Amino acid sequence: MSAASLIAVALAVVPGASALPPPSATAVEMVEDGQRALPAADPATAHPPAGAATVPFAPTPDWQNTSRVQVGGLAFGDLNGDDLPDLAMVNYQSQSFPPYKDWRNYVYFNQGDALETVASWVSTDQRHSGDAAIGDVDGDGWNDLVVANGGGGYAPNAIYFGSATGLAATPGWLSTQPAWATSLQLVDIDGDGDLDLLTSNQGSGQAGPYRPIYLFRNNAGILATSADWQSVESSIQNALAVGDIDGDGDPDIAVAKWVNFESAVYANLAGTPAPVPSWTVGSTGTDRGVELADMDGDGDLDLVLGVGNTVKIFRNNGDGSFTDVWTAGQTASHQDLLVADFNNDGRPDIVDIDFSTGRTWLYLNGPDLPATTPVWGYDAAASGTALAAADVNGDGWLDLAIGYSGQPSAVLFLNQLAPTQDSIFANGFESPVPPDPR
Repeated sequence: MSAASLIAVALAVVPGASALPPPSATAVEMVEDGQRALPAADPATAHPPAGAATVPFAPTPDWQNTSRVQVGGLAFGDLNGDDLPDLAMVNYQSQSFPPYKDWRNYVYFNQGDALETVASWVSTDQRHSGDAAIGDVDGDGWNDLVVANGGGGYAPNAIYFGSATGLAATPGWLSTQPAWATSLQLVDIDGDGDLDLLTSNQGSGQAGPYRPIYLFRNNAGILATSADWQSVESSIQNALAVGDIDGDGDPDIAVAKWVNFESAVYANLAGTPAPVPSWTVGSTGTDRGVELADMDGDGDLDLVLGVGNTVKIFRNNGDGSFTDVWTAGQTASHQDLLVADFNNDGRPDIVDIDFSTGRTWLYLNGPDLPATTPVWGYDAAASGTALAAADVNGDGWLDLAIGYSGQPSAVLFLNQLAPTQDSIFANGFESPVPPDPR
């Protein structure tokens, strides 16, 4: 994106502000939550090697769509009962230029070894959608598509229910909470066996830019339409992660917060999140993207956070606190983070995507922590917005999907480390990790 475009975005993305029409010759892409107005990563930064035999992905995608939409979120899950991961792609509306005429949601079904080239499921409605998750919310044995909605008009969060006759194209559940949801997590927060809904949020315009974190509790397959828990602090949040940080068996919450607020951890107190943080990062900034994973192999969940213009790992000290132990060497204005094991070595790796440049970076983990230099990168012409991973072709290795504001709006990289009959690792197995002898 050009400097002129970035200036135009900076003028246009203040929540609730009226954006002036940009000059016809200038393309402007705007992010889902209206907050992204940061400089692009340094274009002079050396690119990492791409497509080498030691990295999971080739230099160019193995699949891409043709739709020109603005992707707010991607999610993999089985949405038609064939036990294969399908790709849900939810889209948002903005004042980007040239304008986008479609912000419906899509599902690309898995055909056994590849995604279909044209989405065969399309929602009947179109709301400003910023994130998605897949899970069986109503407990009927069929996965549902849950979408975090928002925009200046506070479009309600939605669930498209699955059934034996297919995924409904019209939502069967809508929230009543007046907020702009920026991300979501499906998690059994209270240990009763059903999936509850957590959302990070913001406000907009004269109604105020700040909102609490919300929990919508599930009671035997019936999800409440209004939140029954909220954080004390109202702020601008933009990403959530859940996991048992303190080892008590209950999932805790990590949240990335925008400028003037500290990204934080909220402890789960026997099924209900604490209303105030148990730990904060200690500084305010433009944080975006958060994950919880055991990055150093000590058995505790560490915090991976997009802090300002870099990615950091905060090591879990085991006493409720975290220590900054790793900083990525690549500058990026984060839009999304993903942590997953792409080379099957038992250690989670980090993927980071930059909105302004459309670049995606992969940091492979090592014996203790990842190298600070990414081993693989992909430069896209469109603005980068979303990440998701799943074993699409059933070879036992995770593949990577990337979403964009532009065209194509989604691409897929198949994992090229998948072993063939001729690929035997030094340990004698077709995997860098030998099978469990048990």
